[in-house]
This record gives sequence, structure tokens and C-alpha cells, in this order.
Amino acid sequence: MPIKLITSILTVAIIGIFAGFNWGEGSRCSVDFVFLQTPEIPVFIIIIVSFLLGVVVMSLISLLGKFGSKKVDHPPVDLPKSEPKKVDIAPIIDSPNEKKS
Repeated sequence: MPIKLITSILTVAIIGIFAGFNWGEGSRCSVDFVFLQTPEIPVFIIIIVSFLLGVVVMSLISLLGKFGSKKVDHPPVDLPKSEPKKVDIAPIIDSPNEKKS
């Protein structure tokens, strides 16, 4: 079986198990907004809705980022080409028999 199919089946199974454990009466809560309070909703629904809202917001931000920034093509800068300098390192290297004073 393809790996994507196995991964999809496992993901759906894990989400289903998670939803089953969090659907009962003991795992309900209400969400407080500034002027509004929702009735008690299962925690699983709150998690799914918040995840989907995050996906929508991040998709909009990424799309606006693509359309908002236009790259300006600057002409290439021609710098003068220079030859590498040849350095004589023989005077820099001391012979092992010489002592510094």
C-alpha cells in the first residue's frame, strides 16, 4: 500500500479516537469573547474550528505577502576587475635556526 494512504488512514483514526474521547458531557467548555459567551461546546469542536481559522488566516497572510511585495530588477553593477596581488611570503617566514632578538 502506498505510504500516503497509510498515513491518511492513521491520521483519520487518531482524529476519530481523539474526537470520541472528547465528545462526552465531561469535556465541554464555553468560550468567552468580549461581549459574547458561547454555550458549552465539545472541546474537539473548539480545537478543529481554531485550527481551521488558523489555516485561513495564514493562507490569507501568505497570499497577501506574495501580491504585496514586488521585486524590482536592478541593472547589474559592473565592478572593475582586478588581478589578485602576488605576495612574496619568503621574507615573512622565519627559518627555524634564526632567533628573534
